[in-house]
Amino acid sequence: MKKTIAAICFCLGLLLTACSGNSGATAEIPATTAENPAATTETHTATAAKPATTAATLPVPTETLPTDTTAADTTPVVTAAETTPADTPEQTTALLTTPAAPTETTEEPYEETTEAPIETSPEATTTGTEPQPFTRTPGEEETFSEGEDTPIRVTAFTHYPGARAACFPQEGDRVAVISPSTLPTRAETDAVIRGLQSWGYVPVEGQYVCAEMRTYEDCRADLLWALTDPSIKAIFCVRGGYGASEVMDSIAPDTVRAAGKLLIGYSDVTVLHAAWSAAGLPSIHSSMSRVFTGLPEECARFTRQMMRGQLPVYECGGSGYDVPGTAEGVLIGGNLATLTAVLDTEYDCTALQQPYILFIEELEEDLEHIHRFLTVLKHRGVLDNAAGIIFGEWIDIPAESETTDGTSRGGEYQGVADMIRRAFFPDSDIPIAFGFPAGHGDVNYPLLLGEKVRLQVSEDGFTLEWTD
Repeated sequence: MKKTIAAICFCLGLLLTACSGNSGATAEIPATTAENPAATTETHTATAAKPATTAATLPVPTETLPTDTTAADTTPVVTAAETTPADTPEQTTALLTTPAAPTETTEEPYEETTEAPIETSPEATTTGTEPQPFTRTPGEEETFSEGEDTPIRVTAFTHYPGARAACFPQEGDRVAVISPSTLPTRAETDAVIRGLQSWGYVPVEGQYVCAEMRTYEDCRADLLWALTDPSIKAIFCVRGGYGASEVMDSIAPDTVRAAGKLLIGYSDVTVLHAAWSAAGLPSIHSSMSRVFTGLPEECARFTRQMMRGQLPVYECGGSGYDVPGTAEGVLIGGNLATLTAVLDTEYDCTALQQPYILFIEELEEDLEHIHRFLTVLKHRGVLDNAAGIIFGEWIDIPAESETTDGTSRGGEYQGVADMIRRAFFPDSDIPIAFGFPAGHGDVNYPLLLGEKVRLQVSEDGFTLEWTD
């Protein structure tokens, strides 16, 4: 009996001990949590790192954790798990290797969205990597130029051999300064005056050169004065632009012929050049105020020498479009659009009853307009009647033309020279030279118009010299 009672007591003791242990564990859980926050951190870290493959989709695991101010203040959140949890090396490796993928995928679209739209124009992105014929500048009209970079040198100088030697002014002579085209600035006019003085001449400014309210009648009065004043030996124009044709409409060809004075200018002054050539007088196609304000020294020096009757022998490099041959004739021409406007007038220089060498240059006209002007010359017989042709500079030509790009004529035109050869001279029997550096470019070598020249064109280049 005693043994039975003792066994029962022993079992009750065990039962009481087990119940007392379970009750103690339940009471200790909150105490442990409050006193040892590190235990909570470990639990959270392990929970965040448990599915290692989710690190790529959850680069910031703390977003899945409940908000806990105490934990945030005392724990370096995920960074500690990604860098140095020494007691969980396997978990650390997983977290370090998988975030690399999202880092790469987030950088690539960033580069595409910030660089491509800023650095590349919409036109360039649609053309791929094909080379563009001309430099594209977003926001600006695209242009190109030909001729101003042609290699050129002067091999000799000859004295004017013609019958109009009296037209060339000598040192101390009076030179009229006028502007029959667009109104020049005071600075441009003063530059011409000072420049002519430095060359040994006595410049005399016309009454209406810089008059802001001047009329065409005023411009005509200045030109007529320069032609008829016997003390004036030459006429130097300040600038081109527009208006010379209206001024010349009221000047009789006999007045120009009787004056026998040298004219200097170009561009819109082509109208006057035509009148001088038609009258049998020499004139100099050259820059005007720019001769004294930025033109290359060699161009300015040759202009000064030409005014005194010293004529250069030019030798130029080839263009790849030249037509070999030799021709002689009176050199005529100038600006293409302006020259076209003088056809069938009293001062049409293309109506000469003798062989001529045609010179042409142009500024800012696209291929369509150049083609149209040349078509007018072709229909009037100007191209066919020429003994030879010299094409000068084509400056700031629009690179794109809505209607004339050559695609319907055997392929896209590579430039003005290419268009001219293919459209107008596919099988020419006269010498044609492309790229003489005269016109509206940064270089403008002077040409004596209205006098006989010899043009020799070869495969390698061409020469131009004045003859008697």
